[in-house]
Amino acid sequence: MGGVTVGGTAEREDLLAAGVVKAVQGTGAHAGSIFLRSRDRRSIVLAATCGVPPSLLGGWRLIPVSSPIPVAEAYRSGRTVHLADADATVRRFPQLAMALPLAFGSCSVPVGTSEEMFGALAIVWSAAPGSAGLSKAQRRHLRLTANRLGASLAELRARTGDPVACEPETVPVENPAPAASAAVRVGLFDWDLRAGTLTGDSEFCAILGLDPVGFDGSADTLASRLHPGDSAAFRALARAAATEGRVGAHRLRVRGDRLGGAAEHGEHGGDLYRTIELRGRVPEVADDRAGTHLVGAVVDAPSGNAAVAAIERLRDGLFSLAPDGRVTYANRSLEQLLGVRQEQLLGQCLWDVLPWLSDPDVEYRHRSVMLSQTPTSFLACRPPDQWLAFALHPDPGGVTGRAVSVGQEPPAVPSARVCSASTRSIGSRPRTAAS
Repeated sequence: MGGVTVGGTAEREDLLAAGVVKAVQGTGAHAGSIFLRSRDRRSIVLAATCGVPPSLLGGWRLIPVSSPIPVAEAYRSGRTVHLADADATVRRFPQLAMALPLAFGSCSVPVGTSEEMFGALAIVWSAAPGSAGLSKAQRRHLRLTANRLGASLAELRARTGDPVACEPETVPVENPAPAASAAVRVGLFDWDLRAGTLTGDSEFCAILGLDPVGFDGSADTLASRLHPGDSAAFRALARAAATEGRVGAHRLRVRGDRLGGAAEHGEHGGDLYRTIELRGRVPEVADDRAGTHLVGAVVDAPSGNAAVAAIERLRDGLFSLAPDGRVTYANRSLEQLLGVRQEQLLGQCLWDVLPWLSDPDVEYRHRSVMLSQTPTSFLACRPPDQWLAFALHPDPGGVTGRAVSVGQEPPAVPSARVCSASTRSIGSRPRTAAS
C-alpha cells in the first residue's frame, strides 16, 4: 500500500469491516460490499465484503468509474441508487441486468465527505418482482453508515497519511454473513482435582443446566447432570488429566430439557440427554497447583450430532457448500452417487473435482443462488448414462445441496439440463461476456 503505515492500513481495514457489517445487519440485506477509489481515480476497487466471498464477484472487483453500474454511479454522482427489484435494474441498468439476470434488489450509496468521495457502499437482498425495496428508515441507516465511515476515513487520512485508495491487487477484507444465532456454545471451567471442586463461567453452567448462583462447585453435582452411564468415564477423565496432563476431545451425555429439540431419549425415567464435548489440560505452573488443576472447555453444538446421524441414514446425496462453493460436508450417499470419496470433495468445488460437472452452468448456478438467495435445481449426466437431479438451497452462510438419481434416460426438461463435459451444455442462462 505504498507509504501507508501498517497501523494505518490495519485501522482502515477495521473501519471497512465494521462499516459493511453494520450496513448489512441494519438493513436486513444478505450481502454487502465497499469499493474504494484507485490511486489514479479511474476505477473503484473492491475493498471489503460481507456475506459474499470476493471470488463470487468475478469481474466486479475492479470497476471503471465511468461504468454504467449502480455502485459506480453512486460514487460519481454522490447520490443513492436504490433498485427495488430486477425490473428496476433492467429499466435503469440494462447491461447489469444482462450480466446478472437474478432476482435481487440493491442499494448503493457514496462513501466520503462533503469535500471528496472515497468510494461507495452497496448492499443486495433477495427480491421478488414488485418488491418495494428498502424502507425510508433502512435507506437512512445505510446513508448514515456510509457517512460515518467516510468521516472516519477522512480522520484516518489526516492522522496517518493513509491515501484511502486501493490498487487492483488489493486483497479485500472478507466478513462472513451475520449469524442468525450462535451455532456453538462454549463454556470454560477450572477443576481443582485435589479438592474435587469446579468453577465455571455462565456459559458452562448454562450448557450443563446448572444455576450459576446456586452451583456449589462440587464435581458430584456436575456428575448428577450426566447420563448415569457416563459417570465412570467422567471420573476417569479427571484421573487421566492428573496423570497425563491433558484431556483430548471426549463426548459426554448431559441431561437436557424435556422440550429441548437437541436432546435424545434416555433409559432413565424418560429423561432426555444431549451430547457435549469436553476438552481440558493441566496447566504448567511452578507452584503447588502443578498437576492439581484441570482447565478447559465444554462445547455444545445444538442438534449437531443427531442431525449428522439422521443425514447419514438417508439415501439421497446431501452436501454443504461454503459461500465460495467449496464442499464443507458430504454424506456417504453423495459419495456413492458421484463416485468419489469424501476426502476428495472436502475443501474443493464440485466442478473442479468432477469433469462431468465442469460445465460453466454449474458454477453459474451456485453463483446465482448465493447472489440472489433463491433456490435452483438442474440435471446432470454422470457418464456414461446416469442422470442426477441437483437442488441448491442457499442462505447467506452457504448452500445446502441435494442430489438424487433419476435413472438412465435423459429427462425431458431441457431448460434445466446440464450435460457431461464431453457434450454441449444446454443450460438456460444468457451467455454474456460479463457472465
